[in-house]
Amino acid sequence: MFRKGLILSALALLGLVGCSTMGDPWENEKGRKRVVVTIPALASFVHAVGGDDIAIRSLCVTTGPHGFKADSRDAAQLRRADLLLSIGLSLDDSFADALYALARNNKLPHIKIGQRIPKNMLMEMAHDHDHEHEGHHHHHGHYDPHIWLGIPEATAMVNVVAAELSVIDPEHAASYDKNAKAYTAKLKQLHEDGNKKLEGKKKPMRLITFHDSFGYFARSFGMRVEETMEVSPGDEPSPAHLAKIVKICKEKTIGALTVEPQYSEGSAKKVIDSLGGKIPLVIVDPLETADLSELKKDASQWYLKKMETNLNKLADALP
Repeated sequence: MFRKGLILSALALLGLVGCSTMGDPWENEKGRKRVVVTIPALASFVHAVGGDDIAIRSLCVTTGPHGFKADSRDAAQLRRADLLLSIGLSLDDSFADALYALARNNKLPHIKIGQRIPKNMLMEMAHDHDHEHEGHHHHHGHYDPHIWLGIPEATAMVNVVAAELSVIDPEHAASYDKNAKAYTAKLKQLHEDGNKKLEGKKKPMRLITFHDSFGYFARSFGMRVEETMEVSPGDEPSPAHLAKIVKICKEKTIGALTVEPQYSEGSAKKVIDSLGGKIPLVIVDPLETADLSELKKDASQWYLKKMETNLNKLADALP
């Protein structure tokens, strides 16, 4: 009864009652293990570790996890998948858990990678909060879920991916381990190169970020997130909060105000204008969405390229 109730709840949540039977979305992936991930950054990690032995689908592509709405095609992918990888930590639980229940695939492992990261690596949220966004209720948990944006955390995630691919495909375990080692070496190089680019910048390197997604990134590269524009994507800051940010910018040396390509720059530009344009506005990507053709083309390099672009933009802008 509990299982039936969970599935019915998932159906109601996803709006899939009465959907027709879907064809096999993996029909062109014969002979490969099929992995579904929730965000593009995870897809890039699986590409890096799995190579040609793994077929990959990312649920979030044009819409990030904060506003993602699943449909019957997503459920069909899970029904025939070999592994589901999500972040957890309250980032993608609402739709990942519902889809998992709806898939009715008892052999499908669902690994929440955030729960596999050592707790001493996780950052506590500056403030736990619930909020309403586009009629949906969201909750950010005790820990910051944006773990893929920190290099040590991304390294830990890659190692979890390798371990889980080895479980579903032990025949290629040695290859997955080798690929993970090679990719974590690239992550280490990205970390070193990023810190070199930021040498000589005025310390502390303080940022005002669009929302609370860049804590791990900032920690990796010696930056400090002084405040966020929005409590969560889509929640416009109040006039009082904008006034608070302007006050912070006048009292402290803020190196840049960052915005994300998926959201409007309106509020950030109001702050910049109030300060006479003295603080640069920098577009940085949280890697929660992707151009699908670009993600397929760049595969394992997609994450590295996006992170390098973020670093280059900040290195050019920071005083």
